[in-house]
Amino acid sequence: MIRISGRRETPGRPLLYSTTSVFLEYFGLADIDHLPRVEEITELLGMSSSELEERDLFGGAPQEPDPGE
Repeated sequence: MIRISGRRETPGRPLLYSTTSVFLEYFGLADIDHLPRVEEITELLGMSSSELEERDLFGGAPQEPDPGE
């Protein structure tokens, strides 16, 4: 799913990683441009669970209204 694709030409020569087609297929992505940006992830991490539910990020089924209301 993830593979080592080389080394960066900086001190320490850290490994560089890249996604594979298996990764994209597993997550239903056409290409890596469909991955969330760092800013989007940071924003989501700062949200409460109720804010996340309001955004309906996963396209879940609409919730039934509470009959007591």
